[in-house]
Amino acid sequence: MPPSFHFITSPQGITMSPHVNTVTLIGKILQHWTYSDNIIVRLQMIRPSFYPKRTDKNMSDLVSVVLPDAILKGQSVQIGQEVHVQGLIHSEERVTSISSLVKDPNLEKKLAAIKVRQIITEVIAINWQLVK
Repeated sequence: MPPSFHFITSPQGITMSPHVNTVTLIGKILQHWTYSDNIIVRLQMIRPSFYPKRTDKNMSDLVSVVLPDAILKGQSVQIGQEVHVQGLIHSEERVTSISSLVKDPNLEKKLAAIKVRQIITEVIAINWQLVK
């Protein structure tokens, strides 16, 4: 029997193969916020002992995950919950002001108005569920 492939359709109607840019994550929610009808969570994932150690003092890796249309579906999350995510890696370049990156009320207006290019990499969840 030949292998079968399951193709995923994006919210824009584009057919995508799940075999490219896919990830599976299990992590603890450190932060969450909403954008449009999506919930975005910041996940903390502790590295297994057999992985290479980080060069800084952190024992975990962080990633932002978009839970598409979670608000429309009536879904919610809480800080501290553990979540299992299957998703696609998504990157885009944005132009943003320094004032949106530096949360300092004393930042000079001249500096605050400067725009910088920022590359955002996040995971778009295809399937997700709360574990704890």
